[in-house]
Order: sequence, then structure tokens, then C-alpha cells
Amino acid sequence: MLEKESKGEIVEQFRLKEDDTGSVEVQVALVTERLKRLTEHLKLYSHDCHSRHALLKLVGKRKRLLAYLSRTEPERHQSLSAKLNLVKGGPHPLDPLSGEGPGERRPSPQPPLSGEGL
Repeated sequence: MLEKESKGEIVEQFRLKEDDTGSVEVQVALVTERLKRLTEHLKLYSHDCHSRHALLKLVGKRKRLLAYLSRTEPERHQSLSAKLNLVKGGPHPLDPLSGEGPGERRPSPQPPLSGEGL
């Protein structure tokens, strides 16, 4: 769970007007922060299935919120994605096949072509 101070800072940074606490931008920012914390937790406790389930639910929630924002106001979606450094379709942080950085995946073994390797 996010502490009151850190949650207030996130709301302050992403709100659209003075008393805004529930806009899509604020919700996505809060969910993203929770995802970061859960990811760090799962790096330490990889067999914690309950937290893994919560992480997957939050990923789905953020995906739905971003899809709504993209559908209704694409400009706001672009600016929010840039602020939060979100890349659509990037490697999952807990994916065992992903490399150190985005786009660095281990190549899958290719079967030898006919006539090669004989």
C-alpha cells in the first residue's frame, strides 16, 4: 500500500485541477507506482503467488485505463505515457526470457536448414 505522503505527491504531480484526485491520469500514476512496488517485492519473494496475482490484476487495470484514455483523448494518453515512461508492448519485468533491457530477448534456437550441420 502506498503511504499517504507518497500518494499525495503523485496526486499533486498528475492532477488536472486543484481538487482532482480521481482523473484517469492520477489513477494510472497511482497504479503504476503500486506496480513498481509489487515488482520490487516479487524480485525478493518470487514464490509469492498472491502478490503475483495482485500484480497481474493491476496490470490489467492500468491497461484498461490507458485504453480508455487512448480512445477518448489520445493527446492526454501520449503525454501521460511520456511522463510515466510507459512503452506499449515492452518486455514484462518478471519475464524470464527478457534480457537486461527493453527489446533484448534471447534468440530462440533455430532448427538447422536442410544440408547444414551434417
